[in-house]
Amino acid sequence: MSGACTWLKKNTDQITSAAAIAGVLVAGVGFWVTWYQLSETTAALKASNTYTIQNDGRELLDVVQGRGYVRDLLAGTLKPEDQTNAKFDIWKMLNFYLSVYRQSQADGITDEFRRAYVRDFCGFVALPGINAAWKEMIAEKSLNEQQINMREDWCEGK
Repeated sequence: MSGACTWLKKNTDQITSAAAIAGVLVAGVGFWVTWYQLSETTAALKASNTYTIQNDGRELLDVVQGRGYVRDLLAGTLKPEDQTNAKFDIWKMLNFYLSVYRQSQADGITDEFRRAYVRDFCGFVALPGINAAWKEMIAEKSLNEQQINMREDWCEGK
């Protein structure tokens, strides 16, 4: 036993160095494992958000199509008495896009998914009937600053 103690005393610097290196290696592995787990969690969250957005979008589209006011507005066959209903459905759609915009800002969706919604949104608000309704809704103050910023961020200059 005394030989082991003597050896330990003689090699204290080397043992301390080896322990420090081992500690750094273990910390490095721990950091890598933590980073890997976080990136896997982020990917799973983005996939879940994508699924939820797509599901909610389909449900909203079914309701709006079923009501027919936006379709009639785009076709130029909307009755004057249905103008309020059409704007309400457009407002619901714009709020849906706003939720996607917010997810995008929070990095809660993939860039590819965001680009698809940017194209869809900008194409939608560029339609003559929708663009006219957008302007009316701004004048009526039915759109908020975030919705206006969304259009500027996603569509202006593109």
